Amino acid sequence: MEAEEGVTEVEGGVLELEAGNMEGEEGVMEAEGGITEAKAGTMEAKEGVTEVEAENMEAEEGIMEADGGVMEADLEDAMEVEGGARSCGDPYSNIHPIHGGEIEPFCET
Repeated sequence: MEAEEGVTEVEGGVLELEAGNMEGEEGVMEAEGGITEAKAGTMEAKEGVTEVEAENMEAEEGIMEADGGVMEADLEDAMEVEGGARSCGDPYSNIHPIHGGEIEPFCET
């Protein structure tokens, strides 16, 4: 009888271990869920970076537009000053002072 009781106790112990193993598997499942949540968080962070890059691109476009405006202002000023100082008889009066292209000479009549 005592030997049979010992076997029963051992078998009971095995069942407890199997139950503990099941709990351990649930823990693994929960951990895997956490990994999935972490990956989703990473995707959100990557989307945030994309938004920042898009805003940065908009800012760079604004800078390009501003640079273009400065170039236009410089061109107009150069044409007024340089063109106004030249006469129709000047052989170089049709050469732009900045980019060297041809321009209409400013002639006072």
